[in-house]
Amino acid sequence: MDWTKFVLFLVLSLPLSASTLDVFYQVTSLGGNSYRYDYALQNYSFLEGDELAIEFPADQYASISNGEPSASPDWDLLLFAPNSPPGAAGVYSLYALVDAPDVTVAFSVDFSWIGVGAPAAQTFSLNRYDPNTGEFLEIVQQGITRMEGAAAVPEPGSTLLFVPGMLLILFRRFKTARSPRR
Repeated sequence: MDWTKFVLFLVLSLPLSASTLDVFYQVTSLGGNSYRYDYALQNYSFLEGDELAIEFPADQYASISNGEPSASPDWDLLLFAPNSPPGAAGVYSLYALVDAPDVTVAFSVDFSWIGVGAPAAQTFSLNRYDPNTGEFLEIVQQGITRMEGAAAVPEPGSTLLFVPGMLLILFRRFKTARSPRR
């Protein structure tokens, strides 16, 4: 096997350095079963047409309201109530109106908690839409919000798993080709 082709193959197989969105939250009690989530967005450069959708499962949240940012030239925010239609999750939908929108503005939402225990992490998805037509293009990322100050759990990159496997296959192939036939 030509080693230059193999090295070129490995280099082209490496993922481009893509950023991964981190969504951090803090919970503030507003009294009774009312709370506020304050979100911080990090490590991702939004493009026009990107949407951050944070879910509020209907069995844990009775309502969501007072979403921020309420007036921003960079963002469009929509709140979809939990349990409307019945059983559907509520959604905090944050849509980027421009490339590289300001992520230092306040991102928050008030909610009524009906779940067990204290409010905690939520699932989110980062979706991409065509900014001209509104057509859904792809899910860029899915994840879980993390409490502010929580350490990230590192996940092995695909290259870290791919390269040893390829080397093992090549080693076996090389060894098989060199061994005498009986």
